[in-house]
Amino acid sequence: MRKGEELWFSPNWRFTEIAWEDREKLIDQFYDRVEGYFFKPAETLDNCEDAFAQGVICVTCIDFLAKYMIGPLQPGQRFKKWLRYSIPDFRDQGTAQYFYRDFRNALVHAGKIDNCGQFNYDIENLVSTKNSVMIVNPRLLLGLIRTVFKKYTEKLKQDWAVFTKFKSILEKEFYKDYQMSLMEVTE
Repeated sequence: MRKGEELWFSPNWRFTEIAWEDREKLIDQFYDRVEGYFFKPAETLDNCEDAFAQGVICVTCIDFLAKYMIGPLQPGQRFKKWLRYSIPDFRDQGTAQYFYRDFRNALVHAGKIDNCGQFNYDIENLVSTKNSVMIVNPRLLLGLIRTVFKKYTEKLKQDWAVFTKFKSILEKEFYKDYQMSLMEVTE
């Protein structure tokens, strides 16, 4: 994101400040990115009960996190695998497939949910099916994504292999932005 003349990795960290060689700080910076660009905006939407927009942020957050947590699979495979392993309501492959196809793909590519799928705050469970229509509570989904993310960041701090994989993906995804921001500073 650009603020003024600088590229920002997260709300509180410029790209030029990414601590590639400081494990703890790099994890904190990544946490700040996810918290600031996904979770806080989703909470704001929750407070004004905008289930659709909150659901869209949840879907993009899952896409983003799955890249780091699952690794180099095709995007659809990665997304569905993340759902099945991370959220009990999506353990069934059919449920994960339905959510990926009718929610994630339709939202990202067409700005709508297919097959009458819905985001709805009024259901008590994360996922409900009524007349073969999937209904998802985005407030509950956000809470579960947050829980999974917190566990992942703890794992990053404790498991060197998990951190190494994470850092490799992070560098691949953001190193060009980092280098561009360094060039802009020296101009």
